[in-house]
Amino acid sequence: MATSQTLTMTAVSAPTATARVLTCAAMCDLIEARTGNATAGDALVYLKGGYAWFLSGIDPRDDSHHDWSFLKPRATRTLWPTVTGTIASIGGTGNKTITASAASFYPSMEGSTFTADTSETTYEIVTYTSSTVIVVDASATDDEGDTFTITADGRYGLPSDYDGMVDYPVYAYDGDDLPDLQKVSAEDIARLRRDDNETGDPTKWAVQIRDGYDTSVGDQWDLLVHPVPDEVRTIAYRYRRLPGVPADSAVYLPGSKTFSYTILQAAMADAEHILGDVNGVDKVLADRMMIAAISQDRARYQTGDDAQESLAD
Repeated sequence: MATSQTLTMTAVSAPTATARVLTCAAMCDLIEARTGNATAGDALVYLKGGYAWFLSGIDPRDDSHHDWSFLKPRATRTLWPTVTGTIASIGGTGNKTITASAASFYPSMEGSTFTADTSETTYEIVTYTSSTVIVVDASATDDEGDTFTITADGRYGLPSDYDGMVDYPVYAYDGDDLPDLQKVSAEDIARLRRDDNETGDPTKWAVQIRDGYDTSVGDQWDLLVHPVPDEVRTIAYRYRRLPGVPADSAVYLPGSKTFSYTILQAAMADAEHILGDVNGVDKVLADRMMIAAISQDRARYQTGDDAQESLAD
């Protein structure tokens, strides 16, 4: 026979002005204080459940779904032509960190192939660190001092938290008369490359999942363009962001800088539900705070463009 549990609510002091924005660890501390349960990991379970409910954006008034603005950031990406340079040094864990003698690298190079010219050894660029530093997938000790080439193939890494396009890519203004970018399929891009290896300002784009699933990072996505650019260009776009998972550490969750206490209250409602009170006082308060948060997000951050969002699906 299952043993019943009781949720004991303990008064918690009001937060100071400097504590209005809460980290995950601070939320876990408050959950422990409020429930009177300091069992390791329990507060994090409640926080994960509450945050998942908050992210769902389900409006308690009518069960409609709200798309949070903080999960749709605007971003830029650099489209680069073939890059050459010199390896100044090799270091880091496993000798996989490559430092170039001059600025050569871009964030959109993640997933691209780095070739040491003399040995013709190829590496996958795993992490962009700065314009002069990258991390590759194997030791590059033997190639220190060599020249290198990163051949542009029209494939550019998207952010690691990418989960779909909201606003289509457009060229950032740079004084040139640049074309509009047309959305096509990845198959169309492959066919165009097969029939024409021209370079120039890209006119077409698609998104494709990256080959080779990495269990440590999950799915990764690339932006494909045609033709391959012959000079550096910048595009602007807006994408749907994967929010990540709470951890009991001093980190901020997406949305927490505005809605810390809504998330915290959602976690308290989750604790209340798990401990047997399905529609208790914390769930009622969480619903009220969710309604207020949705209204605030719509009023402050949503624009008329969002009404056309379905065009980018």
